[in-house]
Amino acid sequence: MRISVSTNAGQYEANMRAKGAELTRSVRATMREVREVAMERARWWSDGPYEQWQLTRKGHPYARRNASVVMSYSQKTGRLSTRMKYAGRIGTGFPARINYQSGDFYAGWRFHQRFTANELTGSLTNVSPHARYLTGRPVGHMVGRPVMKAIAKDVRKRTKGLWGKCLRTSLRAKASGMSGIGGNFQRGYVRGLRDAYRRGYDRADRANEETQR
Repeated sequence: MRISVSTNAGQYEANMRAKGAELTRSVRATMREVREVAMERARWWSDGPYEQWQLTRKGHPYARRNASVVMSYSQKTGRLSTRMKYAGRIGTGFPARINYQSGDFYAGWRFHQRFTANELTGSLTNVSPHARYLTGRPVGHMVGRPVMKAIAKDVRKRTKGLWGKCLRTSLRAKASGMSGIGGNFQRGYVRGLRDAYRRGYDRADRANEETQR
């Protein structure tokens, strides 16, 4: 008696390698687009119009003495919430938007990419000396300036479509490479890939929250 089993394992491996390369190229191309959006948004949030003499004339609107905490109760959730109230709001994006003034903070933005076997990470940072003071926490007599949080919110909103397109392209590429594999395996792989994207978003959110603490 003779039993012969054909697995086509080599063909599956070749297909997966090819589709993996397609996925990597797609993610890298998307990250380049994300970089452009992130830098554009970072510069907008660092290009406020007010000079120091104008802020002085307006009564120092960023001073902590002009801010107060307002508490409110939600009957729907049964919880107390707090928000900041400012006596003198100026311009768009107050108080997160940073005024250009010397231009050091505006020029200090950098976008770094790090690629490993299974992950591509993009990080937006500001290398100017002023960056340590311009966070979500109050510093000295100045209210918190959550510029990074504002940029992150903008970037996520504006690039969600890019990542969605990348995800759809990647899923199609992966599925076409697995056409001969069982349906349960394919569905599990697709769910795993979607979860990986969601975890990437979650990690970014947590990192932005940590930056503001």
